[in-house]
Amino acid sequence: MTSYDKIIRWPISIRFWETGRIYAKGRIEDGLRQGMWTFYYRTGAKQMEGLYKDGVQQGLWTKWWPNGNITSQGGFDEGWMHGTWIDYFDNGEKAQESHWDRGRITGTTTVWKKNTGKVLKQQKHKDGKEERKYYPLMSNRDTAFAMATAQKMGMKMAWTNLVGEKIAQYLEPWQCALWVLLFVPAYALLEPRIGWIAVPAGMAGAAVIALCVVVASVIHDSITRPDIGISRPKPKD
Repeated sequence: MTSYDKIIRWPISIRFWETGRIYAKGRIEDGLRQGMWTFYYRTGAKQMEGLYKDGVQQGLWTKWWPNGNITSQGGFDEGWMHGTWIDYFDNGEKAQESHWDRGRITGTTTVWKKNTGKVLKQQKHKDGKEERKYYPLMSNRDTAFAMATAQKMGMKMAWTNLVGEKIAQYLEPWQCALWVLLFVPAYALLEPRIGWIAVPAGMAGAAVIALCVVVASVIHDSITRPDIGISRPKPKD
């Protein structure tokens, strides 16, 4: 069994002084998160904490606002939301209370209005009849990463439809753009006698830069990728 303590760090950003700060820390066993994991804001304040079992959330989880007040709190059973979940406004007042049975919402969900304590909405659910849904408790960065991943998948599908599956396996849109950017100055520099060399020179330069980018991305992801060690719950009834 491979087991080690893992630290995931915040990636490179415009706010460069925050780059490399700890985003999450916990234990990895056989490639999956196990035991207590803690997540942090860029400021260093605690954002989220709870247990993992075989890569999915288990037991009590808590998420905090940047000011230290609780955002959400509730339990998981093998990755499925289970029991009572309470969401709070940043001022500490209740925002919503819901009840779950291994991913199926049950009982009555209550929503409150901020600063008044008034009930805005109450909805009753059919116990055991609602569709089971997977809602992991996610940090702000997890949410942004999931949205960015979905956008990339959409762009990849569009590129595949445009150039074909075989070409898309080996050629990315940014690589084509890089070749064009290198070709133009190379051609201008080598004209008029050996301008034709700009074509292979541009391609060679693009290939070298692309290789460097891929290697750097692999190293960067191993340190900063937020979904390291995560699995999905098994669909049990």
